Amino acid sequence: MHPTPTLESMITALCDGTPRIRKLDDGTPTVIQEMPLLDQLRIAITDRNGTGRSGKNKNTGAICNLDAIELEHDIRNRTTQHATTPNPTLKQAVREWATTENRTVATIYAADWTRRIRTLNHTTVHLHNTPCPRCKKATYTRQLDDGTTKVDDALAIIVRPEEQPSTRVMTCCGACGWTETGFEAIKRLAHLQAGESLVK
Repeated sequence: MHPTPTLESMITALCDGTPRIRKLDDGTPTVIQEMPLLDQLRIAITDRNGTGRSGKNKNTGAICNLDAIELEHDIRNRTTQHATTPNPTLKQAVREWATTENRTVATIYAADWTRRIRTLNHTTVHLHNTPCPRCKKATYTRQLDDGTTKVDDALAIIVRPEEQPSTRVMTCCGACGWTETGFEAIKRLAHLQAGESLVK
C-alpha cells in the first residue's frame, strides 16, 4: 500500500519532481528522480507516442496531444488567477495557488492533475472484437461532453511505465468496469479468442 499523498508532496511532484523507489528486474530497489510532472506535461503536448487524442497546431502545423493541451489549459485557468507574480510560469502559478486555495479543494485538484499527467505516459491498446470475460460485451457506448455518443471497443490493455513489473500491465473493460492486473490476463484473453471460458 502506498501512503496517501499530501498536498505538499503532490505540489513537489508537479513542480520539482520526487524520488521514486523502483525495483530492477533482479528485484534490487533503486531510487529514481522523477522529472517534474509539469515538465512531463509540457513534453507530452508535442511528443506523440501513439496514445491520447491528437490534432494539428493551426499556427505551426505540428502534431500535438489534445489531452495534454486540455490538461495544461485546465491547470493554467484554475491557478493563474491566484498568482501574485506577474506573468507567472505554470510552476509558479501552481505553487502560489496551492498556498491560497482552500486546502481540501487544492488537494482534490492536485491529486487529479498528478493522476492525469501520469496517465499521459500510459500506452493503451484497444482490443477489437474481443468480448470481456465478465460481461461478454465487445463494445460499449459512451456519451461525450457535447451530448453525442460514441461506440468504443470494450476491452483495452494499458501499459503503465511507472508501475512495478508485476502491475505494469492492466486489462480493463469500459462496459462493466472489470479490471485485472498482470500478464496472466493477456494470456487468458488469448484463450478467449480461441473460444475457451475465462471467467474465474
